Amino acid sequence: MDTFILWIQTLKMHSLFILIILCIFGPRPLLSLSDKDPKCRYRVHFPEAPWHTAYDVCSRDNMTLAKASKPIEIHLIDIVLYEVLPILQSDTIEVWTGGFFQTINNRSMTLDCQVLDPQLTIKGNGNLSSDVLCLFYHFAEKAVRAGDCQAKKAFICETLTYDPKDCLIMTNMSFLGNITLDRFPQFDQCKQWCLNSTSCYGIINEGNKYCLTFRYDAESKNDLNTEDWENMQIMHKSFFISHNTIYTPYQVSAPKPFNGWCQEITTTVIEEKIKNMQKNLTVNKKVTSRYVRTLTSSPDKRRSAQNMGFLGVSIIATVVGVVVLSDCVNVIKALQNKHRGAKVDCS
Repeated sequence: MDTFILWIQTLKMHSLFILIILCIFGPRPLLSLSDKDPKCRYRVHFPEAPWHTAYDVCSRDNMTLAKASKPIEIHLIDIVLYEVLPILQSDTIEVWTGGFFQTINNRSMTLDCQVLDPQLTIKGNGNLSSDVLCLFYHFAEKAVRAGDCQAKKAFICETLTYDPKDCLIMTNMSFLGNITLDRFPQFDQCKQWCLNSTSCYGIINEGNKYCLTFRYDAESKNDLNTEDWENMQIMHKSFFISHNTIYTPYQVSAPKPFNGWCQEITTTVIEEKIKNMQKNLTVNKKVTSRYVRTLTSSPDKRRSAQNMGFLGVSIIATVVGVVVLSDCVNVIKALQNKHRGAKVDCS
């Protein structure tokens, strides 16, 4: 009996723990990868490249270097890397993200020059003499760090929208090492297995015969240029892509000066910002609701109010009518007298 009670209490504790996880992180971390998933808005690129080259590679795909300015954004990047590391068979990685670090004033900011969340403690490399460093996420330390922008690192791109993206996309086979994991008779079964497997990187549908599943292997270059593979398309997980730099190397980008991203805070820049703020804060008083209300009456549908309105209009109309009619009588008499005088002169 005591064992049964203990088992019930343990079950309650586990249920409470799962409920707390669901409340904090939502159901997504407890589910397997699906066809459409918010994590698939990201794409981790290999091999490594300098920061500016990484930025241009993302831009060519209509993406941007992943934002890492808030704890929730760091959490999403962490989830993506958890999906990628089993494919790479690695447990440590550093990826470029979108942001800068000014060593002069220890100020970190995003690509659009917004200050990062104060909760994020950014540390720069004290051995570097550069005034501006680039931000990267250190997976092992679970923190954003700053380093030399010319250093080569993997990088993570992010789409410009927040819509869930397809988790499987088509790529030329030359992006992948020729390592077969398994064969399936049905494509749907093969696709579902690859989505749920941490080691599967991509799949190839061999007509109606079978489906091949692959894993990434940077060292394997066997048969990639043979006639069997060079034109073959592979459907792979969208959050990770290997760029074959042997045959199509990165186009190395020249470093862009920091003031090309963010203007220096000079007197001229401050005055311009003040003028823009005054322009945006200035409102024409004649378009305000307060001014409009001074020119219009608010409707009142009560019967008593309507009767009082009719009575007031009637009194005003009567007074005006009496004055106008009396003037009209005088005008008519004057015209008649003038007309009679004209007849007498004619005679």
